[in-house]
Amino acid sequence: IALRKSNPVLSDPDRQQLRVTENTQQQTLVLHRWHEASELFCVFNFSKEPQDMSLPKSLESAWHKIFDSADAAWCGTATAPSVVAKTDAQPFTISLPPESFLIYSNNHV
Repeated sequence: IALRKSNPVLSDPDRQQLRVTENTQQQTLVLHRWHEASELFCVFNFSKEPQDMSLPKSLESAWHKIFDSADAAWCGTATAPSVVAKTDAQPFTISLPPESFLIYSNNHV
């Protein structure tokens, strides 16, 4: 609840500012939300296997992790990068542990 209240993207319920991309074969889901200049994306892995996920090509800035369900703080066994950024040669790609999710924001808080 604190994360939702502290982040304007999560506290704004406007569904017109939400894009959802699913991959049934990988059993993954990407939620891209925005509010004014702030954006975030949530990536979910519902499968029992690790999944490499390519994120939307439209995401141009560096993205800072604000939540990782597989972090040791939640008794997880893996930790995602604190920052992900697209390079000219590579799109955004994240490796997600099984049955986990991540939230990244373009605003470092």
